[in-house]
Amino acid sequence: MQGINKVILMGRLGRDPELHQTGQGRALCRFGLATSRSRRQGDDWVEETDWHDVVLWEEQAERAGRALGRGDLCLVEGRLAPRSWEDAEGKRRRTVEVVA
Repeated sequence: MQGINKVILMGRLGRDPELHQTGQGRALCRFGLATSRSRRQGDDWVEETDWHDVVLWEEQAERAGRALGRGDLCLVEGRLAPRSWEDAEGKRRRTVEVVA
């Protein structure tokens, strides 16, 4: 059975998008997206923020890099993609990004 990997998020950009060109000349845009939710803590409601790393490619990357800025409300649709790398100290790092 084949699974489904689809994510839809709506939130605000935590920083300006970073637009880059890869070594092969492909446009790549990255930004952090904040989503919020409320939960009860005793008699009070507290708001919690989750941060999501978003990656866009090619034409969408160029458009987002030009049009979006910190604090903008944004709807993102994509898939979850795990990524791992070795940092400067030789430690293995992992993250899960939303490829939109």
